[in-house]
Amino acid sequence: MEYINDKLLIIDFGSQVTQLIARRLRELNIYCQIHPFQKVTDHFLKEFSPKAIILSGGPASVIQQGSPRPPMQIFKMDVPILGVCYGQQVMMHCLGGKVESGKCTAEFGRAYLKPKKSLNLLEGWFENGNEQVWMSHGDHVSQLASGFETYGTSPNAPFAVVADVVAEEKAARRAAKKEAKAARRAVRQGEGDPQHGQKPCAICERSVDLLIRCQIRAGSEWLLVCGKCWRLPAVAGGVVDGDGSNPHYRYGGLWKNRAAAA
Repeated sequence: MEYINDKLLIIDFGSQVTQLIARRLRELNIYCQIHPFQKVTDHFLKEFSPKAIILSGGPASVIQQGSPRPPMQIFKMDVPILGVCYGQQVMMHCLGGKVESGKCTAEFGRAYLKPKKSLNLLEGWFENGNEQVWMSHGDHVSQLASGFETYGTSPNAPFAVVADVVAEEKAARRAAKKEAKAARRAVRQGEGDPQHGQKPCAICERSVDLLIRCQIRAGSEWLLVCGKCWRLPAVAGGVVDGDGSNPHYRYGGLWKNRAAAA
């Protein structure tokens, strides 16, 4: 199955408002798909390749044996993840936090969130003091997972709004690097300046953007070879354009002195 770029994945745990979440996202021109948690496997995630994930609420209890879980792979994907109600609790449980069910901690109906710290995600909230919300939970997070901080509380939920901002910032930087790398690769493989195009290795003929200029024997013609072929016994004993520990690599159409890879 093929998917378009820039997709948001909603993992559904049975919430009554999952469709509402999707509708509001689409009203903001954000492409999203809802998939039940049973069908979200590691293979599915690799094919779908979401740019962000939302974990919906649900009627189950995290502390019950056999309750729904997302695949742990989502926490290794360097994408922002938003957990709502059960989604927040299952995230804390999976990442090493603690969820409990206790007396006087349930909230059903109208409640008021109190801000604790500022957070970009909550921009526009708390402008008139506390923020009115609707709660529906019997369990509560009693201990945060490592790296998370509290940004909002309610009378019976001391960790009502939590976030790992450091992880989010790192993920954003890594995503930006990946996009920049993909953009450079597209330029090299496109029809632009041939100086920025990939060139074939003279030995294996594999097109790469990182080549070494060398001679198999002194006095023979100069060849451009990839790093893998450069380490072949027949080539490694030859002459490199530079010195053996600091050969000239070709990258993006430019010659640079770069230490040889071990």
